[in-house]
Amino acid sequence: MICGFCGKEIDEARAGAACQKCPLGKSQCHLLKCPRCGYENPRTPSFFRRIAAWKNKSERGLQEESHEEYSSQ
Repeated sequence: MICGFCGKEIDEARAGAACQKCPLGKSQCHLLKCPRCGYENPRTPSFFRRIAAWKNKSERGLQEESHEEYSSQ
């Protein structure tokens, strides 16, 4: 996930650790706090995460196919 304020990559495990002191807890809050700048980002919906994973998988498959075609020539 990319922070909407500073633009850096956020590791969700580290962002969750930054929220442990919050009184709302993880179960009621749908925000991830950026450990670098402190901005609270909304979580990426699971639907969009699945689409991104599918897209990345299909792009890797296309890259592998083009690499195999190039190396066989």
